[in-house]
Amino acid sequence: LITAIFFLWLAIPHIKAFGLTSVVEETHVQFEKTTNGNTPILQGEKVTARVQTSEENFGVVLVRFVKVGNGSDTVIFRLKKEGEKNWYYENKYFGGNFQNNSYYPFGFKPLANSQNNSYIIEFESFGGTTKNGVRISSVKPQIAYVYTFSKQNLSDISTLTTFGFKKALYVLSNV
Repeated sequence: LITAIFFLWLAIPHIKAFGLTSVVEETHVQFEKTTNGNTPILQGEKVTARVQTSEENFGVVLVRFVKVGNGSDTVIFRLKKEGEKNWYYENKYFGGNFQNNSYYPFGFKPLANSQNNSYIIEFESFGGTTKNGVRISSVKPQIAYVYTFSKQNLSDISTLTTFGFKKALYVLSNV
């Protein structure tokens, strides 16, 4: 009982951020940049990655960034299913809002049938320079995905076990 209470206490920040029925899954991906180097994403440059989802209702991508200068660049985040022509989601974000080496959430309408699919994510700089912009952090893991489990699905013991394991793994690895 004390262990369960302690675990719930550790999980409170995660629950507040994403909800009781969500899980965060940290993973490793290979980011590819238009140009090489550990420089900021320069104006017109793109950084892309192929991401593989493991659950249904994929609705948030968390990415770690580092600001160069004050980070005052506008970054476009895009998401599409691999092989599709059109982007499912696209929005602009102000790089000055990113916190160095901390996850920044890029949320979109959850994808109901996302389990075991591949998606392409892309970041494009509107005005990054070598002295002022953002870059992907080198802190690992650089990316995580957020899935929302429905209360109905959690009545299935297999799904509940997966949910509990992933929730516990994230909470314990981020204490």
